[in-house]
Amino acid sequence: MDEYDWRSIDVDQYDPEKQFVPDDLGLPKYTLEDIQPSIQLMRQCTASGDTIQGIKAAVQSPPYGAANEVKSAYLQAALDVLSTSKQSTASSVISKLSQDEQDVLVKLVFALMDTKAGQKVGGSLLGWLNKVVEASGEGSLVRYLSDPYKL
Repeated sequence: MDEYDWRSIDVDQYDPEKQFVPDDLGLPKYTLEDIQPSIQLMRQCTASGDTIQGIKAAVQSPPYGAANEVKSAYLQAALDVLSTSKQSTASSVISKLSQDEQDVLVKLVFALMDTKAGQKVGGSLLGWLNKVVEASGEGSLVRYLSDPYKL
């Protein structure tokens, strides 16, 4: 009889789910200093009530490859822009965004819904999401689900 115990074999090593290695997307590693100008611009637009420029600043260069603290600072500034703007102007603001900018706005809304601060103003965020879907159709949701670049 064999001295080898077949029950000691780690069969999980052959499971394809356990062997998943995420793709390296080659994203730049943003630091807080890199995104500080965007955050400042979003805060200035929030203070002045310029919703269009604030949202454009939020969707132009999101920090995809950043650390969590950098993303949270960016998301907080984006949340301030979205939550202080009026829902009645959302349709006109979204109509001035390109399709790519609308897709990034959907990513921002979903990333903000994942934060505690975003959950407190979830109705406002869902309103923005609804307006984007009305303007561009369900394609923005499909592109969000299939896009590897997440915030």
